[in-house]
Amino acid sequence: MISIIIPCYNQAEFLPETMNCIQSQTCTDFECIIVDDGSTDNSAEIVRSYAADDPRIRLITKTNGGTATARNVGLKVASGDYVIFLDADDFLHSDALAKQLEHMTQRQLDVSLMEWSYFVERENHEIVYMKHTSIKSRIFVSLHVSMLTRWGIDFSYPPHAIMYRMEFLRSHGLAFSEKIRYREDWDFLLNVSGIRDVRVAELRDFEGAYYRQNPKGKTSSGSKMSRGNFIYLQYKCRVVGLADFLLLSYRLSSELILLLGRMVKFHDLSMLSHLCILFGHWRSVLMLLIGICFLPLAVLHVAVRSILEYRS
Repeated sequence: MISIIIPCYNQAEFLPETMNCIQSQTCTDFECIIVDDGSTDNSAEIVRSYAADDPRIRLITKTNGGTATARNVGLKVASGDYVIFLDADDFLHSDALAKQLEHMTQRQLDVSLMEWSYFVERENHEIVYMKHTSIKSRIFVSLHVSMLTRWGIDFSYPPHAIMYRMEFLRSHGLAFSEKIRYREDWDFLLNVSGIRDVRVAELRDFEGAYYRQNPKGKTSSGSKMSRGNFIYLQYKCRVVGLADFLLLSYRLSSELILLLGRMVKFHDLSMLSHLCILFGHWRSVLMLLIGICFLPLAVLHVAVRSILEYRS
C-alpha cells in the first residue's frame, strides 16, 4: 500500500535508528526504498544488513546527484498506492503510516499532512523533543497561499509529515526539481498545492513525524537558512505567474526582516552578502523592490509570529 522513499548520503551514524522506526510500524504493508546517493561511508552496507532479513527493504545505489535526484529515482521504481518521503536521520511514530493511510482512504485525499516536532540528540544519546507552535501546521486561506507566504516563517512541514497518493503525483507529472539543491521540499509541495482541485487535509491531534535538528544539515544555522531561502526565491520568482510572484515578494519581505534579526543575533554582517543572490535576474530584483514595499505588513506578521512562539 505504501512506498517509503529514503534518500541517503553519508548517514551511517543515524540510519540504524531510522530503519528501526520503519520496522516498528504497526502498518506492515509497505516497501522501503533507500536510495544511496553515492555515500562514502558504510550506509549501503547497513541497508543491506536490514534488507537481508526483511524483503520489504530495497537498496538502490547511484552516483551522487543530490537529494532531489535520489527521491526521483525512488519515485520511478515505487509500487505503492501512497508514498511518503523520509530522510535518513529522521523518525516516524510507530502509528504514523497506519494513521496517515486511514486518513487518506477515509477522506479520499491526494495529500495528508500530520503534526510533527523537532528533536535533538544530546552527547549522552538522550533524545529531547521540542514542540513548535501549533500555527506551524495550520493552513490559512489555502495550502498554496500558506506555502507562498508563510513557509519557513510560521508554517512548515518536513517531508515525512506528508503522505501523497501516488496516482495523483504521476498523473500530474510531479517530481522534485533537479535544478536546485536548496528547498527542494518547499518547491515540491508548492507545486503540488498549485494543482487545481488537489484534495488536501490535515490530520489533527496526532504527532507522527519527528525532525532531527542535524548540525550538518542545510538548515543548521541562521546564515544557511537565509542563503538557501534567497537562492530558492530567486529561482522560483522566475517561473511563476503574476499572482504567485506578488505573494513570493511578500514572502521575501519577511525574509529580509529575519535576515536583519539573524545579523543582530549572531553579530554577523557578512549575511548581507546573501542579498547579492537576488541581483542575478531582473525578476528577482523586481521582487526585492516589491518586497520592500511590503515591509510594514511583514513586520507585523513576524512580530505576531514571534509573540506566539514566545507564549508557547
